[in-house]
Amino acid sequence: MANLSSSRVDSPRAQNCFNSRLPILALHVTTDKSEGCTIVNAKNDHFRSTPRLCERSLEVVCLTPRLNMKTLFEKRADRVTWSRGRLNVEIQQEVMKTKITIAGISALAALASFNLIAQPRYSDWSEPLNLGPVINTGFNDQHPALSKDGLSLYLTSNRPGGYGADDIWVSHRASLDDPWGPPQNLGPTINTGAVEFSPAFSRDGHWLFFHSDRPGGFGGLDIWVSYREHVHDDFAWELPINLGPGVNTAFDDGGPTLFEDEDTGVTTLIFTSNRPGVAGAADIFTALMNPDGSFGPSAVVPELSSPGRDTRTAIRHDGLEIIFQSDRTGSVGSGDLWVSTRATTLEPWSTPVNVGPTVNTIYFEGAPALSSDGETLIFYSNRPGGFGANDLYMSTRHKLRDHDESGAETVSKESELHSSLGPASCPKVTRPDPDSAKKGKRR
Repeated sequence: MANLSSSRVDSPRAQNCFNSRLPILALHVTTDKSEGCTIVNAKNDHFRSTPRLCERSLEVVCLTPRLNMKTLFEKRADRVTWSRGRLNVEIQQEVMKTKITIAGISALAALASFNLIAQPRYSDWSEPLNLGPVINTGFNDQHPALSKDGLSLYLTSNRPGGYGADDIWVSHRASLDDPWGPPQNLGPTINTGAVEFSPAFSRDGHWLFFHSDRPGGFGGLDIWVSYREHVHDDFAWELPINLGPGVNTAFDDGGPTLFEDEDTGVTTLIFTSNRPGVAGAADIFTALMNPDGSFGPSAVVPELSSPGRDTRTAIRHDGLEIIFQSDRTGSVGSGDLWVSTRATTLEPWSTPVNVGPTVNTIYFEGAPALSSDGETLIFYSNRPGGFGANDLYMSTRHKLRDHDESGAETVSKESELHSSLGPASCPKVTRPDPDSAKKGKRR
């Protein structure tokens, strides 16, 4: 549910709503003692207000861009009706013996796109391709992560040359058109004599999450995080810190994925755990980031969890699609990739469906990673035809396009809205030289 702020216009809570760039519902306020006024905060970063900003106490409602307003008001209003294209909301309150009636000023067409943004439509996933002998070895090469610019590929491997049982390695390419180079070990700051596994980035590239059974944890596998100042320097990670008891337990907690909701400003850690009370061998959990940067408490995601083993997630950057590994009923092999969607980030996930036989086989497929534009999927499999026990594979898809009456191909409205949230294509991108770039302030 979205947060509702009831406060004076000039109060810190109302100002926070403005500063967070969330839309404010345009309200007309009348009392039995005086006329009212209107406040408008337009969507995104374009703030506007009417010339007659109200200075008296009234209701301020922060809306997230994908919030269904009618549902929101039904939970707190005395009356919700539609009349002549207007959403009318009446809230009767006694405030200093003054009866207040609040009514929506219009059908809110300006915000309609926030409530009706459709799922972008994609083609089917292509036949997976093995990433080849430069990336894959005769050992286990698995659990990938792609940087936002698509020029760094992190992976977990037990190949020779590491520091422990499993280490995190990185491969580079100069542009999206170039091949991947030989993987390099991230070094002893990240890797230890223990297990380091399942790397995942924050969207800004400053933070690296992974799980490990190194000393200093709470037991079993724990989730750790490391910071770097320069997002293009893959060997500048600082000493990792444990995420703490809001996430980690005496059991196995791992497979982290970070989702930063651009609509609400809420950051969510998605991970898996076999702690007591799970429905199966492992379930999918979430923990919200607190104001101080910590995470927790944790809660299971029931619509994604099953009596089987549900692990390692990859979420599309808009938060409306999640792919994960599961051996639940309906799997083709010992482990398959499954997918679930949702209409908004405020709603529960749909019933997961198998990604299908193009990607899944009778063998094991797991640990999906999505590119920033959601059009490239990298995962590992032990299917025949590889170079070792587990190899990394890549599958691609593209956004579907509609055709206008003349037959010309045009991007659908849904795709335009989705594309505005992030990169939707793969232009030739080259990485800047970290030595020549200016360092920004640490966040």
